[in-house]
Amino acid sequence: MNIKTQYPVAVNSYDHIYPYGTIQDNYSNTELVQKLKNLGIKTLLDIGCAGGAFVEELILNGIESIGIEGSDINLQNGRAAWATIPKNLFTADVTKPFTITKDKLPVKFDVITAWEFFEHIEESDLGGVMENIDKHTRWGSQLICSVSNFPSPHMGVDLHRTKKNKDFWIHWFETYNFIHDEWMERYYEGNVVRNGTFNFMLRKTP
Repeated sequence: MNIKTQYPVAVNSYDHIYPYGTIQDNYSNTELVQKLKNLGIKTLLDIGCAGGAFVEELILNGIESIGIEGSDINLQNGRAAWATIPKNLFTADVTKPFTITKDKLPVKFDVITAWEFFEHIEESDLGGVMENIDKHTRWGSQLICSVSNFPSPHMGVDLHRTKKNKDFWIHWFETYNFIHDEWMERYYEGNVVRNGTFNFMLRKTP
């Protein structure tokens, strides 16, 4: 797969200017990977992939996966999975338009994940993120994510830019036709790569 964007780095993001999580986090969840594999998931996009461990474990289990990170610091330093699966990890400002293709054709993913990601985006930029997610999914695609609503101070700034309650996020996702799915919640049994204040298991509806 390849990504096309005019904004290869989120240059205005505090997570790029004052990198913290992106240069420390490198998590996966073997049980979640196995559940995705057993469900027959073929393609997955991980947004805010940090070190890329989750993407790497998915690939090792036969799930075609890529990750996107807003900062290029891991790319520049060849950190973690950026050194081992460089063709599956990309940088881009996901608040701006981008297109992922395979063999020059647009890709629609079975699953998109975002672990402790949405709270790092300015509220005014959330629409751009969801437009990209909508563009790269189809009816029935899953969105699995964790979101926190507490401050994250680092170097004099708060890396958590949008701190909202659960009702806000449920309404926000529903605006883009991603609805809470009780079957998914039972199936995944709370397995996430990173726990947030809220964990969401969502499915795209018509």
